[in-house]
Amino acid sequence: MEISEKLQNKRKEMNLTQEEIAEKIHVSRQTISNWETGKTLPDINSLILISDIYHISLDTLLKEDNEMVNHLQNLSNDNKFLKLFCVLLLINIVLIITTVFIKNTLLMPILLTLIAINTVGIFFLIIKKI
Repeated sequence: MEISEKLQNKRKEMNLTQEEIAEKIHVSRQTISNWETGKTLPDINSLILISDIYHISLDTLLKEDNEMVNHLQNLSNDNKFLKLFCVLLLINIVLIITTVFIKNTLLMPILLTLIAINTVGIFFLIIKKI
C-alpha cells in the first residue's frame, strides 16, 4: 500500500479531518490533500509528526512504498551534493582571495594550479549532477 493510501486510511480511521491534521503538523489542508492523493510526498519532519499523531511507526509508514523511499534517498543525495559543492566553492574563494594578498611569486603558480584543479572538481560535480 502506498503512503498516500496509508495516510488517508489512518486519518479516516481516527475520525480526523484534513484540517485537523494540517493544524497539528503546521501545514495547509491542501498539503494534506496532496499527500493523500499522491500528488506530493511529505518531508521527513512531517512524517515524524504524522507517525506520532497516527501512532504508527515510520517503518510501517515507509515500507512497501518505493516512491517514498526513492524520494527520501533523492533528498539525501541532494544534501550531499550541496554540501560538497559549498565546500569546494569555499575552498576556491579562499584560494582566490589568497592570490590577491600573496606577494611571493613562487607561491602564485601553486595557488593558480590549486584554483584550476578545484574549479575542474566543481565543474565535474555539476556535470555529474546534471
